[in-house]
Amino acid sequence: MSEARIAALMNGKSVEWSDDLADAARDHGAIPLIAKNLRARGMRLNDEIERELRLLAAHDAVRRHELDELFDRFAVAGVPIAVIKGEALARTLYAHSTLRPRCDTDLLVDRERMSAAEAVLRSAGYEMECDSAGEIIRRQRSWSRTDRAGVRHCIDLHWSVSNRQRYASVLPAADLYARAIPLAGSVRILSPADALLVAAVHLVGHHADEQRLIWLYDIHLLHAAMSATDLEVVAARARAAKMALALDAVLALALRWFGDGRDAPAPPQRDELADIVDDLRCTSGVRPKLRFVAEHLFPPARYMMQKYGARRRALPVLYVRRAVAGSARLLRKRFSG
Repeated sequence: MSEARIAALMNGKSVEWSDDLADAARDHGAIPLIAKNLRARGMRLNDEIERELRLLAAHDAVRRHELDELFDRFAVAGVPIAVIKGEALARTLYAHSTLRPRCDTDLLVDRERMSAAEAVLRSAGYEMECDSAGEIIRRQRSWSRTDRAGVRHCIDLHWSVSNRQRYASVLPAADLYARAIPLAGSVRILSPADALLVAAVHLVGHHADEQRLIWLYDIHLLHAAMSATDLEVVAARARAAKMALALDAVLALALRWFGDGRDAPAPPQRDELADIVDDLRCTSGVRPKLRFVAEHLFPPARYMMQKYGARRRALPVLYVRRAVAGSARLLRKRFSG
């Protein structure tokens, strides 16, 4: 099983590397870490992967410089920002940030400060990407810019740790920021305990059927670095947030791949239709429920026109097409498996 060999190589075990593992290792975000461990054993990867690693290192340096300048802008503006997920973990858990690949940077801000945060991004040359925005079904905005060297910088600006209703309010942004570790001025990085809880929400809430090994390795490193007292704090917060089962599930998976190797029960296959029904049930109030349904059925006109390459006058047809196609897809996925 290629995943088992990749996990062992990520963990520094003396497992033989073969080039036929490269594509799977790349999909799991594991190439830089495997390369580091192989070099420690006096081995090297083929020339193609070595070139890939040099390019990743160059991009990492450029993006880190870009982010440091952006963080200075947030600090000057006095906008409280928490760096979460991949970028925060790359800076704190790994010997060097190049060992933790990531394609964007996730920032968390209190909903009331979103406008101020967006103003900072806009002043730095970022533009908001067109997506199926909402206030309930998508609690983030994506921003990007391409610099003069052609490197694309992507920021996901969140006001909640999850788009899933079940988890959207369990870890309030203000509480996470209050416990976070200072980085630069008003910019902070999540505490290890909160970083572990956010990693659990990310995996269980959005990627239960996509267990990338780099995400589980993050959880393994976070868990391994904590004292018994730290783990008691994590467990207490998980219970208070009613996500103890989610935390237990991801810790068991991390232990399976990077700990003692015991089999862990896999999270249930993600059922998108069941997720929507669950999110609707977890939405409090009639009006928010109606808005939840409306945001699913009627995303912004700009998004629809860009996605389908059509003009505004075609919108009624496009919305019908979206509803029919989406319903068919959900039902097909529900009953095909």
